[in-house]
Amino acid sequence: MAKREPRTMAEDELLEKERQTLAQVSGWYKNTEWGFYTKIVWYSYVSIKPFFHGKKCLEMGPADGEMTKFLLHDFDKLVVVDAAEEYVKAAEKLSENINGYTSLFEEFEPKEKFDTIIMSHVLEHVNDPQLVLNRAKQWLNKDGRIIMVVPNADSLHRRLGVKLGMLERENQLNDQDIEIGHRRVYTREELDQDIRSTGLATIAKGGIFLKLLSNTQMLTFKDESLIEGMFELGKDFPQYCSEIYAVCAR
Repeated sequence: MAKREPRTMAEDELLEKERQTLAQVSGWYKNTEWGFYTKIVWYSYVSIKPFFHGKKCLEMGPADGEMTKFLLHDFDKLVVVDAAEEYVKAAEKLSENINGYTSLFEEFEPKEKFDTIIMSHVLEHVNDPQLVLNRAKQWLNKDGRIIMVVPNADSLHRRLGVKLGMLERENQLNDQDIEIGHRRVYTREELDQDIRSTGLATIAKGGIFLKLLSNTQMLTFKDESLIEGMFELGKDFPQYCSEIYAVCAR
């Protein structure tokens, strides 16, 4: 890997602010009962699993490890990188085939390349999504894939929030977005633009789960067949799903 130029003082200050922000965000994740969101993670995994490639995977930002628990069964080697050391250590305890690194994505320098890189709910958090995508592209094997999942600004439940006067516009950050460190929510066009800017090629895209209400409100739905139906219906209306994904190659 080519030697990187020394960072400027401004860059160092920016990264230090990122560490402080992520320390606050990690505390929120640790002390929050996820409830319905754990189902969304499962449906995200089911949706992107068909696109997994090869034997070595990098998961960026495992957080509490909900997705990691599924991924460890799909690859011979799973590497995780997160700014929160406690999450990295927790992930390593899940399996012997998991190696963890505590680092900002902007500073991470892996010594190996990967067949699949998973960025589930990463791009909405980082200061510069295009920078992170460009760096991740360098960590791919020649025929590797980057799979990204982000919250959808055009989701049905955000559109309903606007109609009810809870949001001024679909892409407005609500209180919880701000609390957990979201800097943006994506339209499909905005995600495509970030991907194109890095020279990555999109080989597949879709939506994940047609969510009608907030996660808390969705807990009132006790009929599992109804929940499964919302997931299946989302495949027909990806533009209105709670989340959108893209599968990209170099």
